[in-house]
Amino acid sequence: MAETYNDGAVPFGSFVSGGRIIEHLSLTFPTKIIERPNEIGGPNGWVAVAGFAHGTATVQIATVNDVPALGEVLTDLPGGDWVIVDITRPFAIADYYKCNVTLRRKNA
Repeated sequence: MAETYNDGAVPFGSFVSGGRIIEHLSLTFPTKIIERPNEIGGPNGWVAVAGFAHGTATVQIATVNDVPALGEVLTDLPGGDWVIVDITRPFAIADYYKCNVTLRRKNA
């Protein structure tokens, strides 16, 4: 169903990367915590450094065989380019073909 009106103030929808429709994109930008204890193991300082960004998404596929490859890079997504590192292929009655993918940020 197409939108009737959009004033441009409410972002919505999916992303398109290389002709693929990307839905349910969930990106995580974690940190690693380094803790320094005092002489009896109590808190004595800490620092947070960037961890490896990762995420999940659903990729629509046109046919049962149009599956993205492991290592395929998805571009034009928030946070940069993302590499597919894991693929799950759910099949459900009354549903379209899709893949659930796990992503790692390229050159993180």
